[in-house]
Amino acid sequence: MATSVLTKPAAKGGSFLLESAAPTDIFTPADLSDDQKLIGRHGEFVIKEVLPLAKDLENKKPGLMAELVAGAELGL
Repeated sequence: MATSVLTKPAAKGGSFLLESAAPTDIFTPADLSDDQKLIGRHGEFVIKEVLPLAKDLENKKPGLMAELVAGAELGL
């Protein structure tokens, strides 16, 4: 996974409210790499598929982990 280096120091306190920002300084979801988008999809999977089953997972329901992994379309 590629990483990028910030060339501009991070805003301190509420200074972002007082300073003008260039369009290139604004981070949007379109700026995410494919790897970062994939990581975001893992979060969606956990919220939608895993959290509703939290009690069963805590109680170690037989076969549940295998079902979750098999049902994941994220390349787990």
